[in-house]
Formats: sequence, C-alpha cells, structure tokens
Amino acid sequence: SMTSQETLRSVAAKEVMTLVYAAMAMLLYAVSMTLMPVAMMMVIKCAETEETNDFNWLDPAWSQQEAMLWWIIIYVVLQAISAVANHWQFHMAYHAGQRMRAQVI
Repeated sequence: SMTSQETLRSVAAKEVMTLVYAAMAMLLYAVSMTLMPVAMMMVIKCAETEETNDFNWLDPAWSQQEAMLWWIIIYVVLQAISAVANHWQFHMAYHAGQRMRAQVI
C-alpha cells in the first residue's frame, strides 16, 4: 500500500502538464498586461501635435499619426489575448485542483 506522501506525489504527477500549461497561460497574460500601457502610450504619442523629443530612439514613423491605428489594433489584440489567457489559466488550474482533490479525498 502507498503512503500518503506517495499518493500525493502520484496525484500531482498526473497534473504536471496541465499546471505547466496554466503557468504558460499566466505568463502570456502577464506579458500582454505589461505591454498594454506601452501600446496606449504610443497611441498618445501618435496623437501629440507638438514634438516632445520623447522616445527619440524610436523610428519616427512609429509615432506619426498614420501609425496610431496600428497601435490601437495592437492594444485591442493585447486586451483580447490577456482576457483569453487569464480565463484559460484559471480554467486549467481550477480543474487540475478539482481532480487532485477528488483523488486525494
């Protein structure tokens, strides 16, 4: 018969890949949430009428008014990615936890 520690280890081992996928989804969520303010900042930069010399290391074409639509699209895509990745992470982690609890109890 298995000890309780062996049982817990075997139950957790079955869920390792699910938890790895959940961690990857969380990383995707964190990266997209971190990039969203950058995209919004670029939208504002494109809307500025006077030159501020901010981001002078950037290609000037990236901060022209014509680029604003692309930054808005990037922002919306990042928003969608973060929402889906966050949901995916919660879903996988929750169900992995449910399965682990069900096997241990």
